[in-house]
This record gives sequence, C-alpha cells and structure tokens, in this order.
Amino acid sequence: MTPVDCLVDGRPAQQVPLTDRGLQYGHGVFETIAWTGGRAQFWQQHLQRMQRGCERLLIPMPEPARLWQEVKQVTAGHTGPAVVKITVTRGDSVRGYLADSHSPARRIVCRFPWPERQSPAEGISLALCRQPVGYNPSLAGIKHLNRLEQVLARQEWRSTEFGEGVMLDQQKHVISGTMSNVFVVKDDRLLTPALSGAGVEGVIRGVVLELAEKLGIGPQVAPVPLHQVDLCSEMFVTNSLIGICPVKRFNGKEFASPGEVTATLIEQLADSLEQ
Repeated sequence: MTPVDCLVDGRPAQQVPLTDRGLQYGHGVFETIAWTGGRAQFWQQHLQRMQRGCERLLIPMPEPARLWQEVKQVTAGHTGPAVVKITVTRGDSVRGYLADSHSPARRIVCRFPWPERQSPAEGISLALCRQPVGYNPSLAGIKHLNRLEQVLARQEWRSTEFGEGVMLDQQKHVISGTMSNVFVVKDDRLLTPALSGAGVEGVIRGVVLELAEKLGIGPQVAPVPLHQVDLCSEMFVTNSLIGICPVKRFNGKEFASPGEVTATLIEQLADSLEQ
C-alpha cells in the first residue's frame, strides 16, 4: 500500500471544501495520537473521547474500523514514531449555523513527523499565562476544534526558557496547560484540576489517574487554586506525545524534578505501553 500523508474522507488530499463546518465554525473534534512501534498508543481511549465529543456536538461518529484502516493507510511504509491526527467535522452545509441533517461527517486523517524537541527528563519550566480559560460546561472535557484560548495563550512566550504554559479560570484556579493536563503532589497525594466547566480531559490524564489508583497514591480530582501550588512538592504535565513530563519550576516555585511520585508514575506508564 502506498503511504500517504493525509486522507480526507478516505482519499488522498491536502484541503477541505470552503463549506466545511469545521473550517467555518469549529464544528468538530480531533485526536492527536502517538504512533510508535507500528501501533497507535491508547487507541481505544482516543476513540472513546472522540465518541463523547461527537455526541456532544451532534456529529455522527465515524465507524472505528474505517478510521483504523485510514490510520493504517497514512502510516503504511513509515518507520519510526509519528504523530497521527484524526479530525472529524460535521461536514458541509450552506451558510448559517444550522447543520444539514443529511450531510455526512467528514474524516480527516493525517500523519505528521514526530516532534524533534522532546520534554527533557530533568523537567521543564512553566509560564503562567494571562489568557484565561472560559467557563462552558457544555464543551468542557471534549477536544473540540475551537482552540482560540490556547492559541492566544501560546503567543505569550517565545523564550526557550518555558516548555509549556499554565492557564487559569476567572477564579484563579489552575485548569490546564495550553496543550497538556496538570498534576501536583501534596502530602504524597496526587491532585489534578476538575474539568467540569473548562479544559480537555486528556487521554494520558485518564491513564495516570487509573495508574495512581492502582498504586494506592490516592488521586483526587478537585479545584486547584493557584496559591495552593506553592504548597506542593511535585508537579508534572501530561499529553499523548510527551507522556508524563516533570516540572522543575513554576510561578517562582521550585519542584523536585522528578519527584518520587512522578518518577513512579513515569515508570508505570512506560510499563503499560510495553504490554
């Protein structure tokens, strides 16, 4: 099978129609998946989140078997790690917010090079973003196409001093990074922000919570006020490409990098990928 970089509705392409609702209104969802060793890491978890997002946005979920065949097609003949991005939009419609009930969803499956700059084992420093995250329970948790808040936040630093930025809500609670979920460790207990009103429920975030539960670390999902981070001993961020990345500095606070809990979870995550 001839490898291709991108498929749109199953055909090699590099563009979508101007009438696509993902382009016009951000009416769609996406998943960014690590492709290593000839397989998609945490494939089922990505599908489950996409299913939730499609249901929330009233988009017909594509058949998982078809998506898998298209992933295999864009990665065929490619050696080494890669990034697979799957985007599903509500398809085409005439101008206006009402979707055409007869229009099928659009599938966009692309392979990208693995990013050269990886998170260092000794950890990264985080910037504190001025751009807040808006409160919207109907969109919270899913990975929809409207990432303008994150786009604006990411423009706030260009220095290589920072590897990621932390975003807060209007109440100064930590919500997430611009492209990651945030965890802190306080009194040997793992804590990550509740995302019922804002933020994306990352696939690795869910995996880490499950691992912590099995290890008896006692994970908690609760609001994390910014001032409480100063009382924490460890901090790390997660996403599907970096896995678990220790944080060594944030908002003037120095952290163990990696701390004991973080190091244990990094090891456990690596073990789970080998199974």
